[in-house]
Amino acid sequence: MPQCKICDSDFKRRIKIDNHPVLLSASRKTCLECNPIRAIGGAPTRRRKKINGVVKRQCSKCNEYLDDSHFPKKTGLICKSCRPNNNLYIRLRKIELKLLAVQYLGSKCKSCKNIFPICAYGFHHRDPSEKDFEIAKAGYIWTDKMQRELDKCDLLCHNCHSIEHSKHPGSLQLP
Repeated sequence: MPQCKICDSDFKRRIKIDNHPVLLSASRKTCLECNPIRAIGGAPTRRRKKINGVVKRQCSKCNEYLDDSHFPKKTGLICKSCRPNNNLYIRLRKIELKLLAVQYLGSKCKSCKNIFPICAYGFHHRDPSEKDFEIAKAGYIWTDKMQRELDKCDLLCHNCHSIEHSKHPGSLQLP
């Protein structure tokens, strides 16, 4: 029976994955616990090393070998200190995407021709029936789908956007 070069445990070459018998490669040097992906021919997902008798995982960002307690999940590749705060990351990414969208549409209000901070802009669909989704709720990844949706929009400041929507029937208008 072969011995894992990382954790020194014995492992079997004949195993079952989803109730199907699998014969591991004769040249395999690690057990499935230390390197599960190599069983099906893919690249290793976790880098492990035995340091002072303790098996530690390597963070794929800072390359430090750490205990499992420093990783968010058993399968996590990035340690907790390198992992960004996801809520903050998503908020910053949405601001960055709004900036890209504002630049894509010309960086000024189409109606009043003034330039404002990006927080003062809205995306007005010229024909609401062609609207596939709201730009503000599109997510935080720039895609071709988002670019096609922006092509259906005008960049308006919030003031002009409100005025534009007040022109439609059913909206409240003062005499």
